[in-house]
Amino acid sequence: MAIVARLVIALITIGSVLFLARLLSPEDYGLVSMVTSLTGFATIFVDLGTRDAVVQRSKINQGEISALFWIILAFGCGLALLVAGAGPFIARFYGEPRLTTIAMVNSLTFVGLALTCQHTKVPRQEMRSQMPLANIQPHTP
Repeated sequence: MAIVARLVIALITIGSVLFLARLLSPEDYGLVSMVTSLTGFATIFVDLGTRDAVVQRSKINQGEISALFWIILAFGCGLALLVAGAGPFIARFYGEPRLTTIAMVNSLTFVGLALTCQHTKVPRQEMRSQMPLANIQPHTP
């Protein structure tokens, strides 16, 4: 199942790159690539490595899931602000002022990734245990 999911993700990624290549002019595509080459690695850090840690836990309660969601969202927003703030430096590095706006728009990727990151953890946890929702305990204050 995981192999099929990886294959679908790879096909969607390839499709989106091809779609953007057809939609954008070569110059615009190059501008987006300039920003992505500097910010693409940061998507690895958005989940703070918690995705695999949650899957390895034998039990996790709803309060822990909620706390992780808000921590990852705050970190994703922080990365987004960092990339948006780095826009002028990226533009100066490449000598292309239009990159400032592209960096700001590209920074929203980190917020989107942070919002979806937590929701992929629980299904993976359920698949690991083979007992849907059996390991998620209700939150007790």
